[in-house]
Amino acid sequence: MRRAASWRSVYFACVLLGGPVAPAGSRLRPVSAFEAGVVREGLCQSPTLRALADRLDASDLTVHVSVTRVPDRRLAGGLRFLAATPTDRVLLIEIAFGLDRYARIVMLGHELQHAVEVAETSQIRDKESLRRFYASHGVAGAIEGGFETDAARLAEIAIRKELTRTSHPRCH
Repeated sequence: MRRAASWRSVYFACVLLGGPVAPAGSRLRPVSAFEAGVVREGLCQSPTLRALADRLDASDLTVHVSVTRVPDRRLAGGLRFLAATPTDRVLLIEIAFGLDRYARIVMLGHELQHAVEVAETSQIRDKESLRRFYASHGVAGAIEGGFETDAARLAEIAIRKELTRTSHPRCH
């Protein structure tokens, strides 16, 4: 019960109040200045992450990003379905707090690929349809009820390679 109440608070603060940390016109919405820094650095250094954000921006999906403590240490991140209206859908990407700077960006890209998969599947309108989609399109993940896709793993690999570059001209 307590956990559900905390996500209602995040939803209220992010969606209804439209906090100041969201880039103008973006459907990728960090929940605080800390997450905004993760998103900004990732978009700056990774063409793959930028391409995923562009695909998201062209969709009906709004994705909030939160760096938080996750209950299972085997997880570095996750994706939650929060809400749907007749015209929009809302997800939450959770990234494990204990990850280092680059691992947070890599996990953001991994989960953002999952969000794009949802954005491109209009039938996903609630938690159960999200679960069914990944049960049929993914492979079992590290925990019970968790699923992975090849596309998310490939995005993770590409972003990790992009982050190892010594120069990021777009960032300066």
